[in-house]
Order: sequence, then C-alpha cells, then structure tokens
Amino acid sequence: MDFSFQPMTAKEAVDIERWRYEDVDEVPRVGRPGDEDFTARDGVSVVGYCSFGRTAMIPHYLDEGHFVGVAWGLRPDLVGRGNGTNFVEAIIELGSQRYHPRRLQAVIKRTNGRSLKSAEDAGLFQVDEVSGRIVLQQPGLSATA
Repeated sequence: MDFSFQPMTAKEAVDIERWRYEDVDEVPRVGRPGDEDFTARDGVSVVGYCSFGRTAMIPHYLDEGHFVGVAWGLRPDLVGRGNGTNFVEAIIELGSQRYHPRRLQAVIKRTNGRSLKSAEDAGLFQVDEVSGRIVLQQPGLSATA
C-alpha cells in the first residue's frame, strides 16, 4: 500500500476520532492545539492519520530541540493486514523530511502490541517505559538527548 499525506481537515478529525479498535483501548486524539495532524490516503480514501507535536511525548523526554513527538493510527478495518510497518515507515519519512535534524519519538501503550511491533520493525527502538507506555525513538541520539 502506498501512502500520501495531506493536512487533516476538521471533518476528517471528527471522523477519525470515531474510529474504534477491537483489541486496543485507545481512542484517536487528533486536532489538539500545538500538533500538526495529517491524513494518510491510499488514492482517495483516508486510510490512517499521523500527528506530530508535544502531545505525543512523555514530559521527561520533552526536549523539542532534539525530538518531535509522533502518533499514528491506521483505519480499524485495515489493522492486522500487514500494512503497519509500511505505514509507520511512511510516517517516519514524512516526519524526517519536515523536522530534520530532530528525531521522532513515539509513545505507545504496552498493550498495543501491533503498533509496537510496527514501530520497531520500522526502525524505532525502545528507550524507556513510563506508566505502562513504551517510549521509542529514532536511532542517532541518546535517550535523554
């Protein structure tokens, strides 16, 4: 699956916040002040989203000089079909182009095994665990910058 990204509209944000996942107790959080939100498309259909900004970071690691927080979600009917790693790789590429030379940092609930696997398979590595959430970063900088 090939992905293209566009800035998210208010209507898309409302639609995405209605997405629910069968085995993960998280609700997409988009349209938050200070974040940059994008929809991912495969052709004309919205197939996912990503958000860059402060809300995707753990306060201990809030070092905006070195890191940019990133969060993502694939449309629920596409989860578990082998699209995750490719999706996260596309998001990493988008983030790297937009925020270079800063690195991306993701925070994922320990219980979200598929997203953790996709993140690790796409090259992010675990640097810490805080309150049941795994902190992952791109290689190249130490965990505390």
